[in-house]
Amino acid sequence: MKRGKKREPKPYTGLEALLVFPDHGDYVATLDLMRRFSSAVRYGYNRLLEGEDRKALKRES
Repeated sequence: MKRGKKREPKPYTGLEALLVFPDHGDYVATLDLMRRFSSAVRYGYNRLLEGEDRKALKRES
């Protein structure tokens, strides 16, 4: 544990947006990308819980 000055918590800065897709194909492609990204995050998290090395997981990608 580090000793010294305690840092003040940073304020949360968020962003909210409504995506508008004039072309249905763009909508489908975005949903597919979001689905794949979410799956990759879930996969990596589960491998870390199983005890795999973080650097090894990064090399796989």
